[in-house]
Amino acid sequence: MSSLAPLAGLFVAPVVALLVYLDATRRETTVSSRLLSASLTGAGSFVGFLVPAVFQHRIEYFYVRNVKPGDVIASSPYEAQALHLTIGIGLTALVLVVYWFGRR
Repeated sequence: MSSLAPLAGLFVAPVVALLVYLDATRRETTVSSRLLSASLTGAGSFVGFLVPAVFQHRIEYFYVRNVKPGDVIASSPYEAQALHLTIGIGLTALVLVVYWFGRR
């Protein structure tokens, strides 16, 4: 089963970029600064959703061996999808926090 995280990233990244652009417009920054901030946060958000698809086997190995309790030998496909989406959302949140601290 392929990861749905990159597909979700295609929808989340433009929304994140739009929110950053609107925030930069509200703060009356220059147009080039607005575009740069929106582009970098949008790209960072998409990369955050792409990482679980690229490192799928390593992430699932780490999750099954170190995070799941007990003697579990496998995880369900839905659990893997939820893990990939959680990683994408977490990395998107990290990108937004970096933007928020960097705008000052």
